[in-house]
Amino acid sequence: MSVTLAHMGMTVRPALRAYIAAEQGYTHAQIAVTRLPVDVETERADAMRTARTAAMELHHLCDVAAHDQTLALADPASVRTAVQSRVLFLREPKAPVPDDFQLLRDVVEAFKHFKIDRPRATVTSADDMATIGTGWGVARYGEGKYGGIDQVMVTRKAGDKRALSSILQNVHDAWTTLLGEPLLKIGEY
Repeated sequence: MSVTLAHMGMTVRPALRAYIAAEQGYTHAQIAVTRLPVDVETERADAMRTARTAAMELHHLCDVAAHDQTLALADPASVRTAVQSRVLFLREPKAPVPDDFQLLRDVVEAFKHFKIDRPRATVTSADDMATIGTGWGVARYGEGKYGGIDQVMVTRKAGDKRALSSILQNVHDAWTTLLGEPLLKIGEY
């Protein structure tokens, strides 16, 4: 087993599972009949914290792969190119290919540094990642939670909004494909 695949199994996937569980907890808190504002806020904070961790762990896989002797990728730039070339939008080959690997990098950089000064970055600050509801036409069809309920969303400089869960899914799927592993059901890590 490659170092990259081992890292994915021991570090990345548990972080992704924790994020999905936190998003589910946040959803349940929002729709609970007996919901209390403190419960909703606690679950929202947990969703944001686990979102940050999942994004960072998935993005960090690039550094692990660049040093993995079993992969034929010489440097981080080669790794980024190889992963991005395998990104699909929610496994739909006919959908326009998103730049989710780059977007994930920008999200992680914004979480880490709060503000991004790099002109080509697709987000400007950590404030671009927030829990918001989505109505009809806010995100791409099939992306994120249904029914307009709040979830962690990324707002790009251009103004379009993306569900972080979909970005993570797309990049995870690209890595899984690159590493020659079978894809699990969407939302399962």
